[in-house]
Amino acid sequence: MKSLINNKLFKKIINIALNILMTIFGGVLLVTIYTGIQTKILGNKYTDFFGYSIFEVQTGSMAEVINPGDWIIVKITNNVKVKDIITYEFNGEFITHRIIESYNETFITKGDANNTKDEPVDKKQIIGKVYKILPNFGFIRKTLFNPTVLIALIITLFIANIAFKKESTKEKELITKIKTFILSFFNRKAITGKKDIKNEKVSLATSDIDITMDKNVNVKEEDLEKTSFFRNITVGDKEEVKKVVETQTEEDLDKTVLYRVISVDSDEMNQTFLEIAQNEIKGPAKEEKRASAVEEVVDDSLTKIDLESLRKNKSKNKNLIDTAISIKTKELEEIIRLLIADNASDNKIKEAFIDGYVAARYYNNFNNLNVKKMEKVLKAISLELINSYKGKNANYKVVVSIYLNCFLLINSLEKANLIEDLKAKEEFIKNELSIYLNIDSKKTTSICNQINKIQKNSNKTLDYFLKNLETTMFSLEFNKLTTKKDFYALDLIHNLNFSKVYSDYIIEKAYKEGIVAEDKMTILITLLLIKIIKDMTSSCFSNKYFFCIPNSLYSKEKKLERIIKMFDDEYAKENIIITIKFKDYILNDLFIKKVKKMGYKFALVFEEEKIVEAKRRSDLYVADYIFVNSKKEDVIKYIPDELKEKIIYESIEHKIGDFGGGNK
Repeated sequence: MKSLINNKLFKKIINIALNILMTIFGGVLLVTIYTGIQTKILGNKYTDFFGYSIFEVQTGSMAEVINPGDWIIVKITNNVKVKDIITYEFNGEFITHRIIESYNETFITKGDANNTKDEPVDKKQIIGKVYKILPNFGFIRKTLFNPTVLIALIITLFIANIAFKKESTKEKELITKIKTFILSFFNRKAITGKKDIKNEKVSLATSDIDITMDKNVNVKEEDLEKTSFFRNITVGDKEEVKKVVETQTEEDLDKTVLYRVISVDSDEMNQTFLEIAQNEIKGPAKEEKRASAVEEVVDDSLTKIDLESLRKNKSKNKNLIDTAISIKTKELEEIIRLLIADNASDNKIKEAFIDGYVAARYYNNFNNLNVKKMEKVLKAISLELINSYKGKNANYKVVVSIYLNCFLLINSLEKANLIEDLKAKEEFIKNELSIYLNIDSKKTTSICNQINKIQKNSNKTLDYFLKNLETTMFSLEFNKLTTKKDFYALDLIHNLNFSKVYSDYIIEKAYKEGIVAEDKMTILITLLLIKIIKDMTSSCFSNKYFFCIPNSLYSKEKKLERIIKMFDDEYAKENIIITIKFKDYILNDLFIKKVKKMGYKFALVFEEEKIVEAKRRSDLYVADYIFVNSKKEDVIKYIPDELKEKIIYESIEHKIGDFGGGNK
């Protein structure tokens, strides 16, 4: 590994040296040509570089300030004053001394190291005043700037660079193959029914990468900009979805793993299974009265819910999270359609309850609600609907009450997911139907079966959707932070086999730098969104995820904006944190501040910095989290007291994949 690092460092040094020398050589050539034009063709005594000229000092008359061999940059002007160091022409020579006296347009000069004054200098003799001193540039000019020396160095480094040419070719081949794999991941079709994922063939050989794909899949490099991570799905509209989510035969709820050999009548049997359900959800079932739409809500913080703001945040399938939520919303709509008769339906009331339920249940807008607290939210929605109603429908309150009880039932059914015994689950649902909707017992079995079917199909659709986003080529590693519970640093691991012709150095370089590092971001975020969706649907709201964007992406704003819009979602923005070193933040602060205003979160990392300049301390307020190696770090004293609570005393660099990588 050490040899690989040495090779990498040596190659970088050669490339940097070549670039520097070629730049110097080009600069010397341009200066030489320009000087020739000025002195030989135009007949000037000195070269004018856009108002400045360059001279080399030959004597020690200005010693300690300007020494022999130093270069001076002179600003061409005769507007000078006492104590200025000037360059003037005297008897065909150029002299650089300090002005010590001034009489109208005549000046007396003297070298700092001389004991005597110079002859008076007329203003017309003055070329200009010294603007900049370049120490020892005369020596550099005689050696490094010597065209012969320059050419020799360039040839030497060029020959050394050729030695790495073979590896560079292999590196390009490897990059192409990895990019093709990334493309193959994103060219898999979404759930649209146009093409089955099984028809797409991707195989890995043990000794090399062997890519075999369906002829209908066109892999193009430009397709990286148009990947399929913005997959849309319309539940129930496509034949492909129907085939996957519809079961051929409904499971017989009577067939359970528990066989009871006890003779009981039907009423006693129902009560027995209900008791099982009560025990499984760890709480006794209570006979509650059906809810009233005007029932008082105890928690004042829940009595005002801005329904309009909830609706504004709702858009159709803008990203993967929105697609998943649309599947769950479709489930709610189908249950409501089952429970409410057409003559009692009201779309505005239904949307208000759905928006409020989704915001609380999946977006955690009311801080980790349990079933009982959710009841308060639903009742608050009903109160707001009634209080804000301006219409003349005398039955409006009754309709709101019907919807309220339907959603209280749906909320209660969340407890049914904890029940494993199918018969017990059925009895629990029947019992809840009788409590909230007062449905005839003869109909409860049919409705119960239909609710089970709707929920089962919805879960299968969501599972299929998420499964279609997964890949065996890459896996996302969640590295848990030691100082914070439920905080994870992300690393995208490839599961690809490479031929032995590629060295570890080439594989590491190709996978972690340049365009491959940039394009991996789409895969990382896609896999992360799968986890985010699972968190949302399982009410696991405490997890926070940290990942790093390759530095090279910050200069490609349009491409980076497309990537971060993949998780343009209220919940995702709250739980996904972009991590960046403070020194890299300084180079990209304008773009990061722009993204910060869009609601995305950032963590600043101090791995090397010991101080924070005064003019940069206000930038610390952009951080939602600040990573510092330990409490003993010097940089802590520069962090304002009000930001101290944001500090996480842990090194995160080694836990995040390609931290700060992607540089070209």
